[in-house]
Amino acid sequence: MTGFANRPRAFAAMLMVCAAGAAVAQDGPRGLSVDVADADRVVVSGVSSRLNIRANPKLDGRIVDRARVGTTFTNNGCETHGARLWCSVVFLDDTGRKGWAAAEFLKPVSARSRAEGGEFDQIGKLDCRPVGEAAWSRCDFGVSRGGQGTAAVVVFLSEETSPLLLWDGTGLWFATGSGDFQLDADTGDGVLTVMPDGHGIKVPLAVVTGS
Repeated sequence: MTGFANRPRAFAAMLMVCAAGAAVAQDGPRGLSVDVADADRVVVSGVSSRLNIRANPKLDGRIVDRARVGTTFTNNGCETHGARLWCSVVFLDDTGRKGWAAAEFLKPVSARSRAEGGEFDQIGKLDCRPVGEAAWSRCDFGVSRGGQGTAAVVVFLSEETSPLLLWDGTGLWFATGSGDFQLDADTGDGVLTVMPDGHGIKVPLAVVTGS
């Protein structure tokens, strides 16, 4: 699923610099940067022409396809055969093409990078209260989910303000131009209520967990 039509994707220009009600992260949100073996999606990188996709996880396996640099796959898991790590990959189109690729030529696609690129697994609306508003209303959101129970949520408060919230499996972080900040969240009825930069946002746990 892709992003919303006409929504700005230049997140570097939109991320707020300060975060009210947040503590500066020491190491950043856990799990938002994952290894290839743990990534739900991977992208071809580091080959001069095309990457061979093989029927079996071995160098003499039959070549069933080739993929250009930048091709993104669903990663169904990786296994070590011989001295090399291989990943079982599926093309994202509707052809059903699949095979095995050498992991050394793949990079993980994190939930964060997918959200920053406007590639969402789910879109919808959640409760929000932008700064200066007295009443709660409904705002569009998009969520990208990653490995190890991670997720990244973009909340479209206005055309100019779209905070990026990061879920590391245990808590929410606020991504800003000066770093990532852990948010204090009120939890009740399966909803996380946070105040990034003074904006009220209610994130249902089901949004970040996908359950």
